[in-house]
Amino acid sequence: MECVKRVFFGGLMLLVGSAAGAQGLLMWEDGEGSLKFLLEERARWEIRRDADFKEDIEDSNAFVGNRLRAGLDLQLGTAFRAFAEGQDSRHWGADAAAAKISGRYSDLRQAYVEVRGLGGVGGLSTRLGRQELAYGEER
Repeated sequence: MECVKRVFFGGLMLLVGSAAGAQGLLMWEDGEGSLKFLLEERARWEIRRDADFKEDIEDSNAFVGNRLRAGLDLQLGTAFRAFAEGQDSRHWGADAAAAKISGRYSDLRQAYVEVRGLGGVGGLSTRLGRQELAYGEER
């Protein structure tokens, strides 16, 4: 039964994910703001052979790595934004413990609020919370 649930919900997430994509599925919009639902699904087949470079230990493995991210992006005018995103990461066909984040498969990935135009200054803004940081060319 657990396998049937995984296949059903996995298929449902792929269908919704294709609609939500990187741009997001617009749930609400008017002249003052918008609310988007974001969904990203990634499945990747991996084969690892002799991962520790010790031939006397058999440590070859093949598995599917799966990552699902879902979030909400609320924009109110040009001055306020609230963003939240969760992530579920699992390995199928291998030792699942390697995919756990802090002992769990699912975790809050990002959650922040952003305020722009502080004190009436156009270029002054702040973003508070748990966020992804980008450095340089992101390589």
